Amino acid sequence: MFLSNIFKKVPVYNKEELLLYILENTIDIILDITTNSGRTFKGYVISISEVVNQGTIVLFQIIENNKASGSVLQINTENIESIVFANTEGVDIINVLSKGAIEKPKEYTSSSKLDVKRRFKKFTEVILEQTGVQLEVSQMDLPDDAKQLNRIYQITEQIQKLIISVLSEQDAKESWVSKFTEVKFVEHEFLKVISNDSILAIYFPYTNLMAPEINKTNFNSLVIKVL
Repeated sequence: MFLSNIFKKVPVYNKEELLLYILENTIDIILDITTNSGRTFKGYVISISEVVNQGTIVLFQIIENNKASGSVLQINTENIESIVFANTEGVDIINVLSKGAIEKPKEYTSSSKLDVKRRFKKFTEVILEQTGVQLEVSQMDLPDDAKQLNRIYQITEQIQKLIISVLSEQDAKESWVSKFTEVKFVEHEFLKVISNDSILAIYFPYTNLMAPEINKTNFNSLVIKVL
């Protein structure tokens, strides 16, 4: 079966999201994991979690001679080069790779540039009020389209909540305060977080109305990596 036409409609998810979905839904699937060094391991995912200063760590139970062994592989998802679904018989691969649904794009309402500028101001006020951390938001080139502006409004509100969650951890907060005084939102085709002097730059498709919204697990993992 050729999947190319189907997958044009299926959102693309990162490694952490796919592995977490497989784990949470107890999907019985064997994975071939290839590391950056070129080694390949066959096994089941048994846990996935974020570890401060280490990123997202996955545990795999190793399969040897077609049987589950007592060996467990612990690996940072950054060191996973590729994931191959070794056994798909009886597994709805479309369901797995789309995390259970071929999602329809979200419908956005309308916002003005003034609404978004007020949201940026509120962004800094709420973070200061709830965490004691003072930040500035860099100027962002805003589009004219009202629905794109509403998407920016909603996503930056989500980011505000995620940052507050990260800053609830004392170690993360101390590291943040020592590094960042400013947040910058940058239009980009996918999510990435970059530390640039005292600026935390958050790249994301802010104006792409067809793109999924921000993922908490992925965002937190990327922020922790730069702290």
